[in-house]
Amino acid sequence: MPRLVAGLAIAAAFLPYGCGQNTVDTKAAEKAIADNIARQIGDRPRHVVCPDSIAAKKGETFTCRVIRSDGNTVLVKAVQRNDKGDFVFAPASRQPKP
Repeated sequence: MPRLVAGLAIAAAFLPYGCGQNTVDTKAAEKAIADNIARQIGDRPRHVVCPDSIAAKKGETFTCRVIRSDGNTVLVKAVQRNDKGDFVFAPASRQPKP
């Protein structure tokens, strides 16, 4: 059974959000996670769901639901590496380093 690979680095887009604050582009983050998982383990998730609004801020975290091709759900926790939308992610039971 395929497993998610820990500590995958992702560069996602960010969007301006009022008063100079940036947010992570949720759809870009979901696509980046799905693409990275597919590339790493050769099995594309059915769906990835991340929060609608994610402030782009170094060290902040967010959790996404990954629905695997077999229908099982895995939570992944992402840690932002900077305030530009770059992040690393791993299964929620493991902590990636920023």
